[in-house]
Amino acid sequence: MIHNKFSLILAIALVIIPLSCKNTTTPGAGDQATGWPEITETMKPWTRWWWMGDAVDRENISRLLEAFAEAGMGGVEITPIYGVRGYEDQFLQHLSEPWLEMLMHTLDEGGRLGLGVVRMKVEIGAIPLLRVR
Repeated sequence: MIHNKFSLILAIALVIIPLSCKNTTTPGAGDQATGWPEITETMKPWTRWWWMGDAVDRENISRLLEAFAEAGMGGVEITPIYGVRGYEDQFLQHLSEPWLEMLMHTLDEGGRLGLGVVRMKVEIGAIPLLRVR
């Protein structure tokens, strides 16, 4: 007898509960009804990008920025730092013409990929010198 009552209550619950649930969609980013803002690169995580000995080149800058964008990053903070022993022949003189060309390439690629780019002035500390989307 108890088993029959339990089965009846369970059957009724299995019919009533799904029928009583309101069908709603999950609001997404930029949904004006919920007030959520569009997601921009400033809302995504950024990463510090160490330029060891400023030994950078166009191909690897593009490859790495594409990987950062694919991973959902919002931008990069370029931090020039001393190099790695054995790679001195690849170092670029900091703020030289070739170094500035690599920085400009980084800014162009960041713009193409929707990534923010900040270069930190390590001589004074963490002070942004430039930020380009």
